Amino acid sequence: TDPGGIPDAWKDSAEALARTSTERKRRTGAPRFCSKELKYKPDRAHYCSALGRNVLKMDHYCPWLSNCVGYYNHKFFLQFLIYTVAACAFATVWIVATLRTGFFPAGCTVMMAAGSALSFVLTAILGPFLTWHIWLLGRNMTTIEFCEQWGRSEGVEESLYDVGVFANFCSVFGWNPLGWILPFGAPLGDGLSFPRRCPAATTAATAAATAASAAGGSQRPARLAEAD
Repeated sequence: TDPGGIPDAWKDSAEALARTSTERKRRTGAPRFCSKELKYKPDRAHYCSALGRNVLKMDHYCPWLSNCVGYYNHKFFLQFLIYTVAACAFATVWIVATLRTGFFPAGCTVMMAAGSALSFVLTAILGPFLTWHIWLLGRNMTTIEFCEQWGRSEGVEESLYDVGVFANFCSVFGWNPLGWILPFGAPLGDGLSFPRRCPAATTAATAAATAASAAGGSQRPARLAEAD
């Protein structure tokens, strides 16, 4: 599934961008511009070298899926992890219980034991990975946004896009919880702008960024993401 890309309309002037985007370059405070696609970047969009283009609300590139996880396929990525962990956990329990209560030829026993071991390993690896991504979703934070904050002296701060756990989940899975487990549907919004936890603070930060850009300043606006 395509993760979503920047529309061609975002090749226009930075003035129009300033009304919808708040993230700015760290050093200059100027709007984020991609020199490869020649487009201005919406909030949370980043360039993926594997795909050769920018991805809306980019989370990470997954080599196992040979695709980037972004705005339009984040739900399906999480569902893939949920389905896989659930299936592997069920297979481990079922095979072990079957081996304990039944008698099978040696070849079948070996194959079933190997299958249970493999499913157990997959559960042990993907289970914590899924838990971590659910934790990120609960804070409305992408992997890139987490890594940008990782290692800072102040630690990982709350995301500007954290609007509450339920609303965070709805932003990816949709408003109806009954459809969260079903592999269809679209996320809320357009992937170009996102609700924020502190609108007043965001507006002030945007004004500061615009002023810094106009003055050619180099000070980084508070709590704005680095332009990559």
